[in-house]
Amino acid sequence: MIGIGMSISMGTLPPAWTPRALFTGAAVGAWFDPSDISTLFQGGSARSHVTAPGQTVGTVLDRAANLARGPELAVNGNFSNGLSGWTNVGGWYSVVDGRAYHPLSANFRELRQDFTGLTGAYEVRFAAEVLSGSVAFGWHDNPVTSAQVVSFGVGAHVFCGIAARGLTLGQFSRASATEFYIDNVSVRAVPGFHANNRTSAQQPLYQASGGLAWLASDLVDDVLPATLPNLGTSATVWFATATGTTILTGQTVSGAFNLLRGAQTYAVGAINRALSGPETTALTAYLNRKRGAP
Repeated sequence: MIGIGMSISMGTLPPAWTPRALFTGAAVGAWFDPSDISTLFQGGSARSHVTAPGQTVGTVLDRAANLARGPELAVNGNFSNGLSGWTNVGGWYSVVDGRAYHPLSANFRELRQDFTGLTGAYEVRFAAEVLSGSVAFGWHDNPVTSAQVVSFGVGAHVFCGIAARGLTLGQFSRASATEFYIDNVSVRAVPGFHANNRTSAQQPLYQASGGLAWLASDLVDDVLPATLPNLGTSATVWFATATGTTILTGQTVSGAFNLLRGAQTYAVGAINRALSGPETTALTAYLNRKRGAP
């Protein structure tokens, strides 16, 4: 009788192949996958994650470097050493119960930390508890072109945003007569060639249905560019859209690289080399999977 005294273990299935496997050794390029919603941010200032279909996408993180975070750059972000490392404008802030505290006031007061020479993209995180009024957090690009500001009302908040165009300073201030606490401030580099567009009218939408996810373009003026280094004249470019899967070889790629390749873009990327036969086969299967094709 078959099966008596026997057990069969299927073990753990290996993870599905992704283009991350292409980026080894001297390989340079970028890979974007809208189905990873953690890499999508609303608005070009990347002040909040995309959370639902129909929201605009202004920033998409490059997954080629595996979304690794760099070392902590915020000094004394948990305020364990008082306000050391921070500029306490007007002296209104203090540390209470291990958090930076701003007493109730209608005056404009800042708690600021300056950064030098930070180019590229940075993940900014912090926790805020607002007891009354509202608090604003803002950061400046590098070079300084504009201030990106996000505000929070009464309640407990955990913020995560991306400073996609460098960073020169981050500061907290009141947005109205307010009392609040700040804690667990973190600033860490996110290596990669991330896509960013701050013109809201030209940003695509995030859409998802039936287990698939894509960037939806109006095919008029939507654009979502990443700035790539010179990948030479033998680069490979790939993308999956509603009309099919495309792998282009022998491409010259340098500078602006638009993620939007049709009305629906399910995945897109580029690398500075030709692919082997097995790599091309694996990439084709991946792109078909992303667009829901057999």
